[in-house]
Amino acid sequence: MQNNNGPKYYQYIIAAVLIIVGIILVASSLKNDKVELLPEARDATDQTTRVVDATNFEYIIPEDWEFYDNALEDIQSLQDDQIISFGIVRDPIDDNYVYFATHNVFKEAGETLISLYKYNEDDYSFERLWRKTFTIDDENKILDVSPYWPTMHVLGYENHNLIVLFQPVDGSPGPCSSPWLMGWEDRATRNMMSIDLNVPYEGFTEYTPSDEVIDIAKDAVDECEDLM
Repeated sequence: MQNNNGPKYYQYIIAAVLIIVGIILVASSLKNDKVELLPEARDATDQTTRVVDATNFEYIIPEDWEFYDNALEDIQSLQDDQIISFGIVRDPIDDNYVYFATHNVFKEAGETLISLYKYNEDDYSFERLWRKTFTIDDENKILDVSPYWPTMHVLGYENHNLIVLFQPVDGSPGPCSSPWLMGWEDRATRNMMSIDLNVPYEGFTEYTPSDEVIDIAKDAVDECEDLM
C-alpha cells in the first residue's frame, strides 16, 4: 500500500524552480531598462573635474601693500637690488597668495633682469615663477616692439593666467592714465600680454582686455581728469 504521509519533495523542487525563474526575470528587466548604477559617484566626479572660472582685475599699488617691506627684503636673497614693479595681484582662489614682478637694470652690462614672484602672506614664503634677462639687442625685444629697458607690471588674474604689461622702466604715462588702456591697441613701446602659471616658461601671449574692463578703466580715467 502506498504511504501518502511521507514528505512531498516535488513541492520543494517546484518552489526552487519558481524562485530561479523570478530572479532571471528581474535581472532581465533591469538590463532592458538600462538602470544607471551609482549616480551619486558620477555626480561627484563631475564636480571635481569642472573648470574653475576665477578672475581678478584689481591690482594693488606696491607701497599700499601691507607686506611690501617684508617681500622686498625677502626676495633680495635671490638677487640684490631688485625693485618691485607697479602692480600686485591677489590670487582669487587662494587669497593668501599674491603675484608681482621685479626688475633690476644693469646698464653697464646692457641688461635688465625681470622676475615674476608668487608670495605667501601667511608665512612670508615665496617662489620665483619666471625670470629672464633682457638686452637692448633687437633679438631680445619683446615680440616686435621698439627696443627699450623693459619692466613688467602685473595687472590681473584670469583663469590661472596672469595679465601683465611690458613697458619702458622709466615710462610714466601720467597721473590719470590706466594701464588697462595701454599695450593692446598700440604695441610700439608697451605690450599687454598673458602668461600661463602652469607653464610660465612657454612664453607670453598677446592679450586684449574685455569690453567691461576697458569701460571701467575709461570711467576711472574720466573721473580722475574731472578732479584735476
